[in-house]
Parts: sequence; structure tokens; C-alpha cells
Amino acid sequence: MDKPQINVHIKSKSTSKADACTRFPSRLQRGLKSSAGKGRILFPLLLATLTGVLLGVCLLLLFKGQTASGIVSATSPDAPAAQPGGVPAFGAEAELPGVSLYAMQIGVFKDRARAEALQAAVADKGVGTVIRGTEQFQVFTAVTADKAAGKQLEAALKDLEIQHYPKEFIIEARSGKLTGVAEADAKTITTGIAKELQLAAAIMPLALEPSPDASKAKALAPELAALDGELKNWQTILAKANRTEEKVLLEKMHGSLSEAVKAVQEGRGMFAAQVKLTAFYLGYESLVSNLLKSE
Repeated sequence: MDKPQINVHIKSKSTSKADACTRFPSRLQRGLKSSAGKGRILFPLLLATLTGVLLGVCLLLLFKGQTASGIVSATSPDAPAAQPGGVPAFGAEAELPGVSLYAMQIGVFKDRARAEALQAAVADKGVGTVIRGTEQFQVFTAVTADKAAGKQLEAALKDLEIQHYPKEFIIEARSGKLTGVAEADAKTITTGIAKELQLAAAIMPLALEPSPDASKAKALAPELAALDGELKNWQTILAKANRTEEKVLLEKMHGSLSEAVKAVQEGRGMFAAQVKLTAFYLGYESLVSNLLKSE
């Protein structure tokens, strides 16, 4: 009888190196497979991003400087430059008149503290003053049309033992561009300032009289009231043009003129009216140098 054949398979305890790598992949292999998977995702994203950037640059170069029909772009060389606050630097030509006066000066100093000390000392005697300057400080107490017109004022200062001397005070006429303001509005501003100067010239002789004519002083009331109304329009124009500094100067100038007129009308005395009139003209001097841009 034939014996049945028995096949015996013996499993070795050790497997080949290749089989081990297949069955148990190393960390390096797993990392490589993971990186390859991520790469298949990231590469299209990077390619799309780079394509978008290049396309944007090409479009920018293609359309740079071009504008819509009839419209000037903000980046076009033809666009007006902008002032601080984003207001275009357009404007209208304008002119402000000059003024030739004499100022009654009672002191001049290199140190503002000394000028203020003199200002306080004469205030105790009932004399108001205004300080002019930034490097050299002049102390003014009055303004007159000429030397002869100030004789009564000089006599009063002499009686108070206040040293003084008349000094030529000239504000040069100025022409230039009123930036940020349309032509019609520029005319409104300059016409209004001219009216203020006319009223100041009218009040000046009355402000030099110890007892001014009440009827003449009263006649100035309608002019002042009209200017009070116009001031609001000037404020609106300058605010719209982002001319805040000039708006404040004009407000202070008008305020000083208004106080000078009231001082004469109420008979407060020569020095009370004169110090306000002096402040008005110093305000105009500052306004002239700031309002118009010379070409």
C-alpha cells in the first residue's frame, strides 16, 4: 500500500528585508508618501496664485494712466495736487490791498517775556497793547493814518509817563491764488475783506478822539451788522476749502473790528478803541501773508 504524501511548510521566523519593508513601511517612506499627497494639492494652488499675480501686473501696466472719457483720474498727471485733508489745490486769482499806517510803539524786545511784562505794566494805567512779532517783539498801543493824527494820543501817553514813538507800519498788497476756492467765492472773500478795511478806516479818526461824535459812531452800526451777516458766508467758504487757519484769522480780525466799533459807540475811551483797532490791523497783516499763495 502506498503511503500518503505529506507536505510540510515550514515558516521561517525571519522574513526577507524587502518583505519587511513592504509590510512595515518606515517613517521616512510614510513621510514621503504624505508629502507627495500634499504636493499634489499645493502645487495647483501655488500655480493659480502666481498666474493671478502675473495677470494683475499685466493689467496694471496696460491700463496705467488711462482715464474714462472726459474724466481725469486721481493718479493722472493732469489731476490737481491735493492739499492736506484731500482738497484739490485748484483756486482763483485774487488780490488783497495794502495798508500804510503809523503804529504807536511803546517798546521792542528780543524776549517775549519782557514784552509781556511791559504789557502788564501799562495795563495797570488803563492802556491796552498788542504784541507783534515772533523773533523781535514790538509792543503797539495804537494805529494812526499819519504822524499828525496821533498828537492827542501822544499827549495822553506822555501824561501817563509811558515812553512811545510812532513807527511806520506798512502791510504790502498781495496777489496770488486763493487755493481751494472757486472764482466767485474768492471774490466774495476779497470784497468782504475790503469792506472790513473801509469800516476800520472810518472808525480810526473817531478812535483818536477822547469824546467821539455819538451820531457818527451810531452811523457805523448798519455797516457792522451787514459784515456780521457776511462773516458766516466767509466762514463756510474757507471751511469747505480746508483753510482752517485763515478762517480763524478772519474771525479774530472781524471780532477785533467789532469791538473797536462798540468801544467808540459806548464811549469807553481812546485807548479801549485803539487797542482793538490795532489788533484788527495786525490780524489783517497775518491774513494777507497766509491767505494767498504767491505764484
